[in-house]
Amino acid sequence: MNSGRDRAANSTIKGFEYQFLMTQKLILKKLTEDSKDNFVIEGVEDLDIYSDSLELSQFKYYENTECTPSTFQKAIAYMYCHWKKKKEKNIKYKLYIYNKDAKKTNIDPLKILGYQEASKIRKKEINEDGINKQSIKEFSKYFEVIPTEEYSALKNEVVNLVHKHIKVSVPQSEEVYMPLIAQYIHDLAINPQEKNRTINKEQFLGFIENIKHSLITNFTAGVVEDKILLKSILNRMVEVEHSNTHNYNYVLIFGSLWQLRRMEETFVDISRLFSYPGRKITNQTLTILCDFSDENLLNIKKNILKIKRNQAGSAVMNDGYESVVFTKEVFNLSPRLQLIGLVQSMKM
Repeated sequence: MNSGRDRAANSTIKGFEYQFLMTQKLILKKLTEDSKDNFVIEGVEDLDIYSDSLELSQFKYYENTECTPSTFQKAIAYMYCHWKKKKEKNIKYKLYIYNKDAKKTNIDPLKILGYQEASKIRKKEINEDGINKQSIKEFSKYFEVIPTEEYSALKNEVVNLVHKHIKVSVPQSEEVYMPLIAQYIHDLAINPQEKNRTINKEQFLGFIENIKHSLITNFTAGVVEDKILLKSILNRMVEVEHSNTHNYNYVLIFGSLWQLRRMEETFVDISRLFSYPGRKITNQTLTILCDFSDENLLNIKKNILKIKRNQAGSAVMNDGYESVVFTKEVFNLSPRLQLIGLVQSMKM
């Protein structure tokens, strides 16, 4: 039986997971602060946070281990040596610890740095013999031990932070966003170059936005087929029609995520069915609002007109100005705007 080895392996894996959870937690908590932070995954410590000051954080998780002050001598010794080399007042050293008795463990740098392993590290790193009490007392002003919650409580806290800051449901936070964020942090951590392990708030939020884009794209493309989407939109429009006839102005709004799909066919089908004889829903013009890039909108217009070239009649589109109409004829001429009621034309 390997029950002892299995428990050790489980604790080691949980220790790595704990590190990534703590990294997520600290980054997510910084999102609401009005500061320009840079985060280095696996920098000087497990997580380095550059803002108005430099915050170096190391995470220790001991679920089944009885800890004594000597357990942390290696971590504290390296922090002390880094401080001694830098001697900067704007660096903060934080040691986050989970252990059942962490709050009771008296971690005194003055005592711990005198232990055998800590002494060897000090000798090797900064050639320091003996105990420099004044120096260690000064270091202690910038050093902090922070007891943390156990693994499941920490995981729940991170789930709630994702839910709060990213504005998604709790199940989505736990089942979708958290694993992807953890993978993102893991991929950063294993990069050999520090510059590629460094991100800022904008890059982190950009990654979150990419998750949202991927989710909506995969969902609408893989689950909601165009025919189902079209039927759903038209059925909703007919429902409104039944409540009152021909008095509604219909406005369909497509947010920025929709530009990842090819919407031309959908727009043409909606327009065709909207005004089809015998099924015309209203006498008013159908308005489609798209929060798309200018380039995307231009391509959609061109593709709609290409679709309509093979059909009877012209595609008439109002681009937000009632005097302007786009027709397929622009593809036989130089691009232009045709102004209704005016003789002149304008080059685009």
